[in-house]
Amino acid sequence: MKIDPLPQRIELNNYKVPIKKEMKIAIKHLNSLSEQTILLTENKINNLNDLKSFRYIQGENLRILKGKRERLWRKRSKETNPEIKERITHEIDDLKVWIKKVNKDIINCFEIENRTILLKNQLEINNTKEITKEKKKDKPREI
Repeated sequence: MKIDPLPQRIELNNYKVPIKKEMKIAIKHLNSLSEQTILLTENKINNLNDLKSFRYIQGENLRILKGKRERLWRKRSKETNPEIKERITHEIDDLKVWIKKVNKDIINCFEIENRTILLKNQLEINNTKEITKEKKKDKPREI
């Protein structure tokens, strides 16, 4: 789900609703969540350990891709033949696309991991609050 570029107005039953800054931020957040969901389903990630191992593998892939790009830039600067320089430039452009995708995957992994940890902590806090409420209810009142 990607709405890009965002329209200036949304039409609903012949009524035009202008898109405000808050709506744009919410749409970007929803796009991010949708990308993260796709990442999890495509790579069959079921738990936090799978996510961490996937992120580690992607980090290694990113390091390798950046190394290849760096070697190609050096090779291009030493090359004198314009045809070979052009071919190397195309290879660098192809690597740029892959690097961008792997970077996006790593960022999404970090966001998923942070959100998961925050939700887990929030659940623990809510559980402790419920337990204390139950204890207060169980205590008999003294007059």
